[in-house]
Amino acid sequence: MHHTRGHPGGATGRRVWLRSQGAIAGRVHERLATSDGAIVMFRRMLKRQIGKVQQGLEPIGVFRDPEHEIIYTKFEHAIETLEPSAPR
Repeated sequence: MHHTRGHPGGATGRRVWLRSQGAIAGRVHERLATSDGAIVMFRRMLKRQIGKVQQGLEPIGVFRDPEHEIIYTKFEHAIETLEPSAPR
């Protein structure tokens, strides 16, 4: 298997990987048990971190070196590669 742009299989591999994840499940009627406490804790932490990003703050686990320039990840190019017909 060849590696292109950081993912095994190149653009095709990324496309298969992303699309094979399936639809996002609705959680409205979910019934968690007491043994699911870690799931609840994780979701609360995730909401707090999303709030930080929305406020322009750094989320947990992100450490930036002010002496190092920002790395261009070509994320926009990856989106175009995965969804070439998507409106911009």
